[in-house]
Amino acid sequence: MTDWLDVVLTEYTALRSEVLRAMETQQTSLSFGAATIGILAAGGFNAWEHEVPAVVVFLAGIPTLSGLVVLVWLGELTRMQRAGAMLFELERKVNDELESAGKGKALSWETALRERGSPGTTRRSSPRSP
Repeated sequence: MTDWLDVVLTEYTALRSEVLRAMETQQTSLSFGAATIGILAAGGFNAWEHEVPAVVVFLAGIPTLSGLVVLVWLGELTRMQRAGAMLFELERKVNDELESAGKGKALSWETALRERGSPGTTRRSSPRSP
C-alpha cells in the first residue's frame, strides 16, 4: 500500500501545483488585460479628434481585447476545476483505502468543498452529484 500511496500523493501534489498555477495565470491575465485595455483607452482618448482611430479603438479594439482576456481567464478556470475534480477523486480513493486499513481520513480539502453544510465553505457540485 505504501508504494501506491506514494504515487497517489505525488499525483495529488502535482495537481495542487496545477491549481495554483492556474490561479496565478488567471490573476496575471486579468492584470495584463486591464493594463492593456487602459493603455488602449488612453490611446483612443489621445486620438479623439481623429474620428476613425477613436472609433476603431472603442468599438473594436477594447471589446475584442476584453473578450480575449475573459476567454483566457475562463480557460484557466476550467483547468482549475478539472484539477479540483481529480483531486476530489484522489482524496476519495486515499481516504477509502486508509479507512479500510483503520487509519481514518487523511485528505479533505476538495471533499470539504463539496459537502453540504461544511463550515466556512460553499457547496460546489462534484462530478458524481446531481
